[in-house]
Amino acid sequence: MWHFGKAARPFPYPLLLAIAVAVFAASLYLPALDASFVDWDDDVYLYANSNMGDLSFEFIKYAFTSVVHSNYHPLTMLSYSLDHTIWGLQPRGYHLTNVLLHSLNTFLVVMLAFRIMSMLKKPDDGPAWPLVAACLTGLMFGAHPIHVESVAWVSERKDVLYALFYLLGLLYYLRRGLSSPASQFILASLLALSLLSKPMAITFPLILLVLDYFPLRRIAPQGWARTALALTKEKALLIFLCICSAFATMYSQGHAIKTLDSVYWYERLVSAARALWFYLVKFAYPSGLAPFYRIRIPLDLGPADAAGLVFLIALTLYCLRRAWKQRHWLAAWTVYVITLLPVLGLIQVGKQGAADRYTYLALLGPMMLLSAGAVELMRYLGRLPGRKAKPAMIIAALLAVIALTAMSMAASSQIGHWKNSKALWARELAVFPMEPIAYTHMGHAYYLENDIRMAIKYAGLAIQINPRDPRSYLVRGIAYFSKGSRAQALRDFRKALELAPGSHEAAYYISLLEGSSTGAH
Repeated sequence: MWHFGKAARPFPYPLLLAIAVAVFAASLYLPALDASFVDWDDDVYLYANSNMGDLSFEFIKYAFTSVVHSNYHPLTMLSYSLDHTIWGLQPRGYHLTNVLLHSLNTFLVVMLAFRIMSMLKKPDDGPAWPLVAACLTGLMFGAHPIHVESVAWVSERKDVLYALFYLLGLLYYLRRGLSSPASQFILASLLALSLLSKPMAITFPLILLVLDYFPLRRIAPQGWARTALALTKEKALLIFLCICSAFATMYSQGHAIKTLDSVYWYERLVSAARALWFYLVKFAYPSGLAPFYRIRIPLDLGPADAAGLVFLIALTLYCLRRAWKQRHWLAAWTVYVITLLPVLGLIQVGKQGAADRYTYLALLGPMMLLSAGAVELMRYLGRLPGRKAKPAMIIAALLAVIALTAMSMAASSQIGHWKNSKALWARELAVFPMEPIAYTHMGHAYYLENDIRMAIKYAGLAIQINPRDPRSYLVRGIAYFSKGSRAQALRDFRKALELAPGSHEAAYYISLLEGSSTGAH
């Protein structure tokens, strides 16, 4: 806090700055309020979920006792139910909640960054430097286009919701620690709320250990292993909650989990390294962002993977070398790796090899490091001799404004891709022209618009690319059925049931068609 004279009260600059950045983030996402639901999980969670309804005891019971679409996140489902109570199934209300949560998270990021930067401030530093670094971090977090998927997609409510309690927990730990039973209870409660929103919060105790290392400096070079063990025991309750969540996640996603049995162990490591490199590249140059990045098995390893692996090894070695003299390097890198650890592909869930949404909190370390570096550069330019300092700082500030403006414009463009299902899957096809999932969803989007000809066309293209996908046959079969082409529809439904014997929808249409055919005789 800063004082204007001896009798003046502290002026809450960090709080006001955090509010301003949060408002900016919310205003950037205002176009998302006009978006509709999309044909990608929104149906399963919301508009085609027969259990979705107003908040009640029955729904609370459903949320805590059900696995929805291979996910156990009861708090997220309760947030949907609260929206349903207020808005019904109007998409605007659900998007508004996501935007408000992202805005609140941006506020917390600024406060967290300011807290950390203030702990690093040198005695002769002015009060503005931590503020500038915190502001830059918050602006990057709030406006980076890689975060659009987490905010503009209603089904990713779990991202912005789990991050809220995660960030609150980090802020509380930096202020209070775990020194009392009350602090233990509060942190455990925040972690439980985060885990019940999204199991990716299981990294929380490890991130607290990183904070112990830096900026709290509770771990010294001498006897660091013994100290780290004691600090780990201090977090036993938090670790227990994470273990329980891990078992619940393995149970709920059991049928979707694929161990890469046909892939050698070193290829798995290369695959994880590829993901780490991929997200850093998208952070630095967010071009070609898409809703779905398919994993390629067997892994097609090439020169780009080798170059990325060399870079990551070199960066890790540099951070380790500076581990005790410049702790911020290793802390930022460790936060990045640990936060992504559950989604690096060592255990594969689903068909995606990467996803923009995985970076929602993972990029906080690199963002803070980059902001601190920008501040250091401005401080250096300010110390230039003579008349060089002022022009140099003006140029640096202009470059920062240009970069943030470009970032905001890219985010606005990315938000537009989530306007509706056709816009979303058109974006996927623009980036990956041969992605069968995009053709299937595009066909279904046309079917919902009663454009049967285009629905059959796109589903057929998906089948040509991947003739083993039951969903494509199902979509084309439904289109043929609505057109009255019963023989073609029956053929597609039978193929869908052959590829997915548990498909109740395919079985229903087959019984309907065969039953009506029998009745005709």
